[in-house]
Amino acid sequence: MKLNLNMEIDRVVGGAIAICFLLLLASGKLIYDRELARKIPATAEQLEVDNNELRAEKLALIEASALEPLPFYWKSIVQLADLYDLSMAIIETPQRPMYSGVLFAWHGSLIGEKSKLLAALRQIQAVAPVYLYDITLENQNGTVYFSVVGADQ
Repeated sequence: MKLNLNMEIDRVVGGAIAICFLLLLASGKLIYDRELARKIPATAEQLEVDNNELRAEKLALIEASALEPLPFYWKSIVQLADLYDLSMAIIETPQRPMYSGVLFAWHGSLIGEKSKLLAALRQIQAVAPVYLYDITLENQNGTVYFSVVGADQ
């Protein structure tokens, strides 16, 4: 009886050791696989290559789109804002998500009478490459935040 009990205990302990060994192997494999998949921070040379690729992409976009310089578009928006009697403000540091792509961009807002604002926006979109954000129309007044893009500053 004592011999059978010892054999049973040896078998259970042996099974527990085998399970622990398998768990150790599986966790080691998992850690190894994750280490291989981990993205290593770029070296200075790789960052320089990436930066040069982005510059080339930016130049290609500018040349392909035949955009005018940014001040040209900005002046057009200022003239239309004056024509429609809207107040215009420059946004130097946007507090909301606005254009941040590879092209040059200036940000601003237009405030004024709702009907004049909507008419001006239609004209602005016809003469300048703009991104419109957060158009708010309340009562008789409206506000719109925008970004205008161009070839250079």
